[in-house]
Amino acid sequence: MRIPARAFSPVALCATIIAGCAGAPSPNSPAGAPAAGAAYVRLMHRERAVPGALVTAVRNLGVAFQEERVVARAGPDGRAEITLAPGGWYLSASTDEPGIFGWYGTNPVRIRAGETLEVTIPAVPASPDGSAAATPVPFGEESVSGAVVGDGGAVAGAEVAFYLDAATQFRGPGYLEVETDERGAFETRVSPGRYWLIARRRSGSQPFGPLEVGDDFGFHPGNPIVVRAGERVAVRIPAVRVLKKSGWSGPSTLRTRVSGTIRDAAGRPLAGYRAFLHAKATMLGKPEFVSEPSGTDGAYLIWVDREGTYYLGARAEIGRSREEREMLGLYRGAPDHAVAVRLGAGDLAGRDVMVEAGSAP
Repeated sequence: MRIPARAFSPVALCATIIAGCAGAPSPNSPAGAPAAGAAYVRLMHRERAVPGALVTAVRNLGVAFQEERVVARAGPDGRAEITLAPGGWYLSASTDEPGIFGWYGTNPVRIRAGETLEVTIPAVPASPDGSAAATPVPFGEESVSGAVVGDGGAVAGAEVAFYLDAATQFRGPGYLEVETDERGAFETRVSPGRYWLIARRRSGSQPFGPLEVGDDFGFHPGNPIVVRAGERVAVRIPAVRVLKKSGWSGPSTLRTRVSGTIRDAAGRPLAGYRAFLHAKATMLGKPEFVSEPSGTDGAYLIWVDREGTYYLGARAEIGRSREEREMLGLYRGAPDHAVAVRLGAGDLAGRDVMVEAGSAP
């Protein structure tokens, strides 16, 4: 069933969606719409798939008059089959009793005609109202406060990023960021507006790139929150622990792998460097895609889900301003250090990166 969208809050919308599904002959395949691709989705709670969970797929997330939702109900085995048109979709799942919610950590997924994805979404506790409460404050003192909470209690040292929209797919720095204290609590002044809240606690020193095993991730179930003039909004962000390296559940035709070895000028492999793909030839600002740190063999791997021309390099630290004498790595296989990514055209292996002093794109 396709539903015209307003503000996105899967938990709050459950009752509306369920009512809309009543009497529908096919809740996730509109009449006359050809089957394009599919996703089999399970919401996992306490290591078990949740029967009857409501799975929601959203395209053009947060874009007025263009956002589209498709919903499906999980069967007795806890698996929901949802048919989707080709494109990028954000997947989430929720239940009413008890209130739990899950957001797929590698959203958005890329759907292609004739292909099927297997997706598992971890569940966290969530209240039906989205866990946001507003109290009056003097005008000009608007703020957002709250806590990040995981299975083990308060999550200290988490960065809560405020995004204005989904244009960056909730990756990289937000519009503003605030860190939780030892009680997992945070508070920050904001201007009235709409915000998407994402919490990340990283156990390592890298501020960007895929989360590592042991890190924590939280997506506020009531996203996006709205802060009105003269309001202080309190939220609770449930977080899940990352149990395995970030990856893609779909077939390789949905993503292209760019790989190679990071070496110094003498040809020796370098450990601890991250390869990146940048949209700008200057390689300044936030990169589009970043690898895990290279191992002792210098090998790197970048998963790419968007076609285009990117500029390939490597740095020991991602997220801080580049220094004049920094040891920067550059792909030497093209004069402009560029690689062309075409989804479905095969992986790009052997893209070695050389790190040396004084390198600049």
